[in-house]
Amino acid sequence: MNDTRYDAYIVRIWQDVAAWRAQVTHVDSGRQRFFTSLGQLCLFWQAETAVSPQPNEHKQGDDSHVA
Repeated sequence: MNDTRYDAYIVRIWQDVAAWRAQVTHVDSGRQRFFTSLGQLCLFWQAETAVSPQPNEHKQGDDSHVA
């Protein structure tokens, strides 16, 4: 089964005197997130794009699904 996930964001990045700042807006919901470093922005993207295993997926060699 192919469950394609699609999200659209507007990303604004600018440099203050001492550091880079970022704002991410989710297009569909309008939800905004602000970041005080590019590192925080990268952590956000990692969390947003993390792949969760499907309930019926198992690791190769994992027989825990067998009754």
